[in-house]
Amino acid sequence: LAIEVAETPAATLLDLKGVGPECAAILYAEGLFRHFDNRRQVAAYAGLAPTPWQSGSVQHEQGVSKAGNPRLRTTMIELAWLWLRNQPASALTRWFHERVMRNQGRLKKTTIV
Repeated sequence: LAIEVAETPAATLLDLKGVGPECAAILYAEGLFRHFDNRRQVAAYAGLAPTPWQSGSVQHEQGVSKAGNPRLRTTMIELAWLWLRNQPASALTRWFHERVMRNQGRLKKTTIV
């Protein structure tokens, strides 16, 4: 008799090329075990939400908040770099490279975040 074992969500992450056991464990343990209604909630929890600044008619973007979970944020950014390396033909990778090329190769780190 074959017994089917249900894969845990962390084990399912291992099916992605470039995601190792440590990265999968951190992603699951630090944030993906929770329920989020939308991507903005995920970004806020991870400390990757934008922080706009506004004074009168002046509007300025100050970067990311960094108010969330630092371990999850670091892992998600590292995963983004791994995605570029291991999924070169994906639509997301092509978008990233096109965006960076429009900036003459500048702002790679900002764009990845």
